[in-house]
Amino acid sequence: MWEIALALAATIVTQPQAATLEGCEFVDERWICRYRLPDVQLLTSPPTSPETIPTSPASVPLSVPVTTTASSTTVATTSALSLDPGVLTDSQASLVARCAEATWMSLCLPAQRVEARRLRDESRAYEAARLRVGELLSENQCDSALSFALSGGYLGLARQAQAFCTTDPAPDQ
Repeated sequence: MWEIALALAATIVTQPQAATLEGCEFVDERWICRYRLPDVQLLTSPPTSPETIPTSPASVPLSVPVTTTASSTTVATTSALSLDPGVLTDSQASLVARCAEATWMSLCLPAQRVEARRLRDESRAYEAARLRVGELLSENQCDSALSFALSGGYLGLARQAQAFCTTDPAPDQ
């Protein structure tokens, strides 16, 4: 009998527990709900069981396979150039739009707000650098534009500036 109780207690301890709803009431034109949170056990030493040891996330290859169609070649080229900090993916742009300037009523967690603001600042810095590189290229200062892009860590932007500078301009007629 004791073995069954110990086995049951062991399975309950290993399963994650969620908060349970105690009750809700409507007060001053809003709902107030009370939850009971599960007991929290603080560990004084790191866990040693293999289930709790964090593993590193799977690495994602940076190369994109290129096929012979023009649309997939364009996708591969733009994904290779979007490695610059400040170039946002669709999901990152969505996060910035939802949470960067969110009010207290939004459904963004505090960590999401911090990440959205960081991404927004990186994006603004990239846009400022892109405008400066474009300005230098318009003044035909290729070396300055290239060094400015590289000093900011924008390798894709530096590649674009170098490709712009190495192309032969059309002869004026």
